[in-house]
Amino acid sequence: MLVAHTLYPNGYNAEQLHAAEVSLQRQLTVGYMDTLVAELNGALVGFAFVNWGFSIRKGQPFAHIQLIFTLPSHRRMGIGRQLLESVKQLALERGACRVELETDTDNLNARTLYESVGYEWLRDKEVYMLFFDK
Repeated sequence: MLVAHTLYPNGYNAEQLHAAEVSLQRQLTVGYMDTLVAELNGALVGFAFVNWGFSIRKGQPFAHIQLIFTLPSHRRMGIGRQLLESVKQLALERGACRVELETDTDNLNARTLYESVGYEWLRDKEVYMLFFDK
């Protein structure tokens, strides 16, 4: 349900919930991703999906936070910050040279969080995508 809520923040139907479940199952089976979850009082309230790359320049792996999410009802409680810290610790344990992530320019809450824990915004980097599902 967390993934469905992420994909469909205004509500989702049974078909969309199923699609989110299928997507999550696929993500869990690939060997180059990790899933970190945040739990509070026995309920899942957030997650971070982390995939791994390799920096030729540094000669070390790096972690890329593909998606980080906290339920709206649990935001501003430190959960996102804890997830970021967990990703950082995992990256350090694996000898990574960095953790990277992307966010929308207008997502000021997320950008404020990232900067508050030491992430730097690199103005000169652009993101390009080649889509295969059109």
